[in-house]
Amino acid sequence: MHLNMKNGISFTILSKNKIINIFFMLDSNLFLEQNKILQSNIVEFQQKSAQYCQNFCIGSELEFYVFSSLSPLVSAQPKQLNIFLENVANCKTEQGNGQLEVVFDYTDNFLALIAEIAKTKKHIYQLATHHNLWVSFAGKPLNNDCGSALQFSLSCLPKNQQNGDFIDNFYVMMAVFLLDKTKQNLAMLNLYQQDYFRYCQKANKYLFSQQKNTSPTHLSFGNNNRTCAVRFAKGETAKRLEYRVASASASPSLVLSFIFSALNFGLENYVISKENQLNSQKFGPIFGNSFDEQYQLVPILENLIAFKIHIG
Repeated sequence: MHLNMKNGISFTILSKNKIINIFFMLDSNLFLEQNKILQSNIVEFQQKSAQYCQNFCIGSELEFYVFSSLSPLVSAQPKQLNIFLENVANCKTEQGNGQLEVVFDYTDNFLALIAEIAKTKKHIYQLATHHNLWVSFAGKPLNNDCGSALQFSLSCLPKNQQNGDFIDNFYVMMAVFLLDKTKQNLAMLNLYQQDYFRYCQKANKYLFSQQKNTSPTHLSFGNNNRTCAVRFAKGETAKRLEYRVASASASPSLVLSFIFSALNFGLENYVISKENQLNSQKFGPIFGNSFDEQYQLVPILENLIAFKIHIG
């Protein structure tokens, strides 16, 4: 298998039909082992978190690009995007040129969520093949446009329904636990080398100036703040935590395994008060742009040297 890095896009140099077969052959070889690890992490989390919350559910959003041609590189036109909008459940347009997003509903059956994401990706590849189009789940397929993420949203309720502050504190705990382990686990959150450019500060500042969605560049969390690595948002019925670091190319099983293992580590090793608060000042909320130097935040990726270290 060979990757074509030209124009910042990663595709196997094979016929379109073989792309589907090889992609899912590799996934199937790892699927069972990854799911065993994930299941173990889930059981451990359910035991550790039982005193803090109930009704723990997870939803997901998966972004991708569609191209009508690779040489020259041409983004799909609205009529071509409609093929996916009309034939992929919960699919909608995103801000990138030729970018789409699929939304997966909240569930407490996490293995079923993983299977649904894999099934949907296969369906997207098949639609592209049938209509002579190309799709990319790379994290940063275009240098001057939005990155593509695999976001997971965590939602839960407090044990005591009257204690809203208690559950708010639990969301902060989860954010801190995830941020604490993000930098050392980037390889689980990105498949391709160029995915790491999602975290490039210069590229994201440009996107921000164009009023487009940015990818996270620093370890941060905030309320309804899309520049943060962890975003708190309120839905119609419940609050949720969005973990925004993983690239669309990443294995959903590995990303969820990371999320649960980070939460488990935090619950076991951090000092937590009776009020459900952390005895830690390592991360705090921000209320503006995470690019702003006043916050003195830790970059997800320090520089190009760090990038080379992560990708070997």
